[in-house]
Amino acid sequence: MKIRLGDILLAAAALAAALLLLFVRAPQDAPAVAVVLRGGEEIARINLQNPETEEVRIDEPGIVIRIEDGRIRFEASSCPDQTCVHTGWLSRAGDIAVCLPNEVIVKVEGGETDDIDVVAE
Repeated sequence: MKIRLGDILLAAAALAAALLLLFVRAPQDAPAVAVVLRGGEEIARINLQNPETEEVRIDEPGIVIRIEDGRIRFEASSCPDQTCVHTGWLSRAGDIAVCLPNEVIVKVEGGETDDIDVVAE
């Protein structure tokens, strides 16, 4: 069996592709940003990795939103059912908490994503 020039070129191309894949990294995720909306209008945009504030207060409906350790949550609300407060901490892209009676939404954009969309049992 004779080694031809085409075989050598093919092996060199495969080696070059393997080395390229070894040294090229996937782009980093954008930093996680929390968006607070009230009545459909954006009232705050917070970088969760480097927040400028530790809380957002919306006095009229009596809402307190807490930011710490790269995550955000409704800490207090004047709504009767407190579903937004019980939602807990949000930190991953796509996480969302809503206070329907007060028309306030907190959602996380960018940052790490979870590969799982839905879990059904």
